[in-house]
Amino acid sequence: MRRTIGIVIVSMAVFAGISCKQRSEKYSDVRDYLKKSIAIQEEYLREIENAKSAKDVAAAMNAFAEKLKAINPIMKALMEKYPEIVSEKNIPAELNDIMEEQNRLAGKIHDTSMKNVAPFTNSPEVVEATKNLSSAMGDY
Repeated sequence: MRRTIGIVIVSMAVFAGISCKQRSEKYSDVRDYLKKSIAIQEEYLREIENAKSAKDVAAAMNAFAEKLKAINPIMKALMEKYPEIVSEKNIPAELNDIMEEQNRLAGKIHDTSMKNVAPFTNSPEVVEATKNLSSAMGDY
């Protein structure tokens, strides 16, 4: 009897582990994309934190824009594959942790931009870089 109960408990634990793993793997490609996106944003954040001139800001913005353009097709494909991820209100629970990280980073980029980018917003090169970045972020 104990052996049977032990086998049932082990079987349930294995099944639960497999079920959890299968659920988390459903969005593994979304998670991989978000990790790439976060890495790109962290690099941009470092660059604008260290920007000392309009030229530095424009270079950071243009580099960020080019990297976003490069991963845009991945994002579009994921949005088609998983329409439920399009709305921030319906994010699957398995992605909550990485979305929290993404949102935290977005706030940090906003705050740093207000401090380090804002002083250069009238510079012609920053104006052009802003247009380039806006174009790259069109689908974000």
